[in-house]
Amino acid sequence: DAQTDTVAASLAPYAVKVVDTNGNGVPGVTVSWGVTGGGGSIPSTSVTDADGVATAVRVLSQTAGIHTADGGVGGLQGSPIQFTATAVPGAPAALVSVAGGGQSATAGTAVATQPRVRVEDQFGNAIAGAPVAFEVTAGGGSASADTVDTDAGGESAVGWTLGTTAGTNNNTLQAVAAGTGVAAVSFTASATPDAPASITGGSAYGEVVTGQAVSGPPSVTVRDQYGNVVPGVQVNFTGDGTPSAGSQNTNASGVASVAWTVDAADGTLQVDGTHPNTLTATVNGTALSTAFTADVIYSWSTHVVPLFAAEGCTAAGCHDVAETSGLRLDGGAAAAYGELVSVTPVCDAFTPSPNPVFRVSPIGGVSAADVNSLLMLFIDGALDGIPAGDANACNLDFMNFDDAGNVAIVRAWIRNGAPNN
Repeated sequence: DAQTDTVAASLAPYAVKVVDTNGNGVPGVTVSWGVTGGGGSIPSTSVTDADGVATAVRVLSQTAGIHTADGGVGGLQGSPIQFTATAVPGAPAALVSVAGGGQSATAGTAVATQPRVRVEDQFGNAIAGAPVAFEVTAGGGSASADTVDTDAGGESAVGWTLGTTAGTNNNTLQAVAAGTGVAAVSFTASATPDAPASITGGSAYGEVVTGQAVSGPPSVTVRDQYGNVVPGVQVNFTGDGTPSAGSQNTNASGVASVAWTVDAADGTLQVDGTHPNTLTATVNGTALSTAFTADVIYSWSTHVVPLFAAEGCTAAGCHDVAETSGLRLDGGAAAAYGELVSVTPVCDAFTPSPNPVFRVSPIGGVSAADVNSLLMLFIDGALDGIPAGDANACNLDFMNFDDAGNVAIVRAWIRNGAPNN
């Protein structure tokens, strides 16, 4: 009685003795045997020998636990006799995943459910006290312990902190039943980006004509503290000019972009004739931001020419190859207003009769551009703009440009060097 052996083992024979009233063994008596708990087997009968002893071999079942059987002869005192045995698990034969696979967690943090495995023998019985080794095999991160013994239920679990690189199923943890040769169990997990920690992409576009979109839409990238791009984050675009959208969510690459049309009216005139515009991109709900800038200018063809045309003047001038008309000074005016002109091959090589002409340009600096270069403010015959006799001649007197907005356009354009744009 009270034997312990591994599951499915054959125990040492159980034995009972049949005696007469004087205590003498009685041979030839049939003893009945039976399993009463735990499964397994035992012969149904055996016969007492010359000493009155009958034996039977109890075979334990494949299930660990308490196993019971009895042997007896009907009608005899003390019959049947109970036998109890304990079946313990066999050697480790399998490592089984219990919980913790296929999870997602923020990069650099622990998964919610600890990876858990169970060590079993060949019949599926849980084995307590078996060492299980845990090792991170991909993605970085760490396990909370190198080895954890199985509990009473044969299970072992460990905390798992993911690496700092975001990705799908890019973290792997391996569990091994140490010293057994049993196949390992692997757990995979996905690391998701952490909260936004930076926004990059701001840049300077240089000179851009007002009313036009910058070349190459403003584009920003949002990243977490580990440098992972963060998708699905709202980025707000605010400032000068007009973005194509007030906000955009970052795409799978962490990028948000908008088209940006600049507007000189939103900037302050600078000494170089530009009107700075700024577009700021801010991660919604945070102070994270970056900025795009543009130096907004007026165009000769788009903004200045129409002012002349509105007064019936042909305004191509020495800002085109034909050089037939426009914002020019004849030789006399050029001499009188030297701060208004500069000699350039395109505009000044042409010598009509009777006088040469010169391109308007503020070589006198900002003061010349703001005061003297606004030749339409002067009533001066020398400032007709085109030599006498030219079919396109028109008098640029101040009445043609008495609108402050028009004057501001010409002032800014001349400050910018009166470019042929």
